[in-house]
Amino acid sequence: MFAVGSYLLYFVLSILIPGTSSMSTISMSIMGPLSMSLGFNPAVMINVFSAASGVVNYFTPCNGAIMGGLALARIEYPTWIKFVMKVVAITAVVNMVVLAIAMMVC
Repeated sequence: MFAVGSYLLYFVLSILIPGTSSMSTISMSIMGPLSMSLGFNPAVMINVFSAASGVVNYFTPCNGAIMGGLALARIEYPTWIKFVMKVVAITAVVNMVVLAIAMMVC
């Protein structure tokens, strides 16, 4: 449950705070020690952070590569969102399952 909850938290934080360095600075000082105090490997918490941030980068308008690529391909942003939300949902579910297993194993 901790991995899934943390993943969802980082998913929301990645939307609100687009910079990974600033989000890491803000959240890892809390989530790292929290995971250690609960008996989980803090390295898995870094994987949770990276996975959630990566999935949000599929659709966030703050990602210059996505927006530039869409402009070059002449694809409108709403069209991209309709397409990528299926990919985001599948990727997020797979990430949560893998991270939950990693939390139990490590």
